[in-house]
Amino acid sequence: MGTLTIMGAGAFTTILGIGVGALFARKRKWGILKGWSAALVGDPVILNILKWSIRRPRPEFAAPFLHDFSYSFPSGHAMNSTIVYGMLAYTLVTVCTRRSAARIGIVVFFVLLVLGIGFSRLYLGVHYFSDVLGGFVVGIAWLAACIVFTETSQRRQETEKRGLQMNNTQ
Repeated sequence: MGTLTIMGAGAFTTILGIGVGALFARKRKWGILKGWSAALVGDPVILNILKWSIRRPRPEFAAPFLHDFSYSFPSGHAMNSTIVYGMLAYTLVTVCTRRSAARIGIVVFFVLLVLGIGFSRLYLGVHYFSDVLGGFVVGIAWLAACIVFTETSQRRQETEKRGLQMNNTQ
């Protein structure tokens, strides 16, 4: 459970996010990089606004597992993992593979990983069920917004490329 929890921690998902973002920049996938960056930047902003607005205390038995103080709602691990692994799954499914079986496998793997991270927070007793559920819900909402933004950016980029190509042929 400790390993699953670490995989949803802000430090871990930030390092992963920077690495994946660097790969997108290297491959010149600017539309995807914009959406990826929005997801990673918006995640802690939204999380901190919610935590400090709601200020729900952690369960009483959570203290031995926490290294610092933070509020309980929503679960940052559940939200981080939903956003980061959700964007990673979206990217792998849309950019890296066209095979249906591979796409299904990618989605199932990341859904199970995110659910496992959420369960680890309950197992360790550092969150209430509603905290984890809230993290998933907010994470899904931000993930959906970032996917829409990514799709829009990519379409705009493709349209601009076509426009430049048409101007060069005239």
